[in-house]
Amino acid sequence: MSDKSTLATPVLPATRPRLPLQANGRPTVLYNPHPSPQLSSWYRMGPAILDYFRRSDRYNLIFAPHVMLFQRRVSATIEPPRLRFPGRIAPELRAMPHILVDPGSPASIDMTYTRAADIYLGDASSQIYEFLQTPRPALFANPHRHRWQDDPNFAHWRCGPVFTRIDELDATLAAAVAGQARFAEEQRRLFDYSIDVTDTPSPARASDAIAAMVRAARA
Repeated sequence: MSDKSTLATPVLPATRPRLPLQANGRPTVLYNPHPSPQLSSWYRMGPAILDYFRRSDRYNLIFAPHVMLFQRRVSATIEPPRLRFPGRIAPELRAMPHILVDPGSPASIDMTYTRAADIYLGDASSQIYEFLQTPRPALFANPHRHRWQDDPNFAHWRCGPVFTRIDELDATLAAAVAGQARFAEEQRRLFDYSIDVTDTPSPARASDAIAAMVRAARA
């Protein structure tokens, strides 16, 4: 078993990663849509969002959706019953120097992108809570027009402005950046509520919890 000094090593480095596309100095947006047809912005708005950033001379884009979005030709839900086709990512998008497309590499799930991005654009993905480790501007796409204000499932939408139409994207991006001070306190509150960070590193806490369970089972 590792000694205590190994367990105490921080999992994440102190500085945020910088990706090659960020060398141009533009703010970098992470677009992180959920795969579920009734929750995801991808099926109704996603290609238009990608096209907005393809034409942009102001922003970089990391397109790193939930790793399951493009794993199946058809996505289905039972309640309500829906079928949606994720489609394909336009090849020319991958060639744009200010856009990074990653449908499912390890960097999609190891916090590389949630830490590197300057702005988060999402819908129902829980990766917003990884992003909020460091409070930064966020905005949320609601093409389904969910009545989210009193729904705890959409509590994270209180961390930035919400838009329902693609023609609102440009103004909502600007509002997220300009209004970050207004959302920062709620971002910190939701992060602290969702991810319990203490002075004891997570690996040490996990091993202590397992040891406690073993002792209880033997008692």
